Amino acid sequence: MPLNYGKFALYPVLGSITTGEADEVRDMWIAARALPAAEAARRTSEVLFLIHEAPSRGLAGVCTVYPAPLGQTGHTYWHFRMFLSPAFRGCPGLPRFALLASHRHLQESLPPYARETRGVAVVTENPAFRTPRARTFFARQQPPWTFLDTDARGNDIFYRDFDH
Repeated sequence: MPLNYGKFALYPVLGSITTGEADEVRDMWIAARALPAAEAARRTSEVLFLIHEAPSRGLAGVCTVYPAPLGQTGHTYWHFRMFLSPAFRGCPGLPRFALLASHRHLQESLPPYARETRGVAVVTENPAFRTPRARTFFARQQPPWTFLDTDARGNDIFYRDFDH
């Protein structure tokens, strides 16, 4: 069942992405020069949500996640990434909606996708999200996201545990 946000619908596909969907995602990344072909193909298995524009149902972007240790926390978190095709960037609120929907979906998945994960982490690789406004967004969520650190490339790192 998709999650709707304005003219967009997020379709959960983690662990069930079809070959056709994976090909479409890979081709989107390659066309945008976001990833080399081999990495684009590898990352298709990490797609949590396909983001389609309504009513055309054209692929607008994806949310991806992968479990990995998170720095000095000593715990494994889902590391969240989002990619929107250039034509769909600048949609107010969509990145926030997708992030929070991803956290909720991973927390509520039955059975859990990965039992050892403690929550979701975000590394703000996009300079647009390395701002005081972004830090305020993370701090105002309930429960708030924790600011962990800034990495060597200047990216802020935030994380939020699951409620259970």
